[in-house]
Amino acid sequence: MAMKSRNSYALYTKGLANHLSGNDPKGIKEMQQAIADLLSSDEDIPEEIRHTLYVGFEMILRGEKHYLFSVAGNRPPVSYTAEKCRNDAVRYILSANEIGKKYDNNPIKTISKHYEVTTRTVNRWVALLANKDLKLIDALNNKEFIKKIMLSSALAYKKYSYKRGKSFKSY
Repeated sequence: MAMKSRNSYALYTKGLANHLSGNDPKGIKEMQQAIADLLSSDEDIPEEIRHTLYVGFEMILRGEKHYLFSVAGNRPPVSYTAEKCRNDAVRYILSANEIGKKYDNNPIKTISKHYEVTTRTVNRWVALLANKDLKLIDALNNKEFIKKIMLSSALAYKKYSYKRGKSFKSY
């Protein structure tokens, strides 16, 4: 076994041990990285890893989930509806800032409250989306209209977005 292959196999076994013990949420990602390294090399794939891949693909073919093929990370992809609702939240913040402080003294807190997320999450949305072309609402000075859109989107976001410990609704 070559050096890269030995290191990859060691990472795989470490990740597997961490995954099985539940001690390290990065265990699956370590296993995925190790297998990717092995597959990209000219080395032979150890029998244990070949068997894990075989079982994983068999489960997928049966319509079942296998831990090895889960998304590495803590968050699933954002649904279309949740993404549009986040855009509306950022539009509200940009609009409130453009109209002035008399409209909303703290639009970040307002979004946090209505969307039931942390202010850190809202700040992350602003950082990700503020430079996108979000096409601010024509009725920019109509604060009641802007607020109605935000409140409607907040309700949709709470219904269609992923929340830790709750199942994701896609309908």
